[in-house]
Amino acid sequence: MRTQEKSAKKNNEQPDILTIREAAQMLGCHTSTLYRLCKTGEVPAFRLGQSWRFRRESLNGWMLRGGGGLLKVTAPSMWRVFQH
Repeated sequence: MRTQEKSAKKNNEQPDILTIREAAQMLGCHTSTLYRLCKTGEVPAFRLGQSWRFRRESLNGWMLRGGGGLLKVTAPSMWRVFQH
């Protein structure tokens, strides 16, 4: 387990840098969808070795700007994501 994840779990906080699974869960999409968005540059992400990583703050901003068309949900369910 990464040091950041350990300290975040101890403090009941969520990590600032997310894995593909964590980001997909946050966005409410499948990991394969998120991989596709990463490869086309449609979602703010960066590579760490061969893995994709996401800054929570960047994803929140991306979602507020419309999420590149990924978000086709009602406003109340979308706001649930931002309450974390």
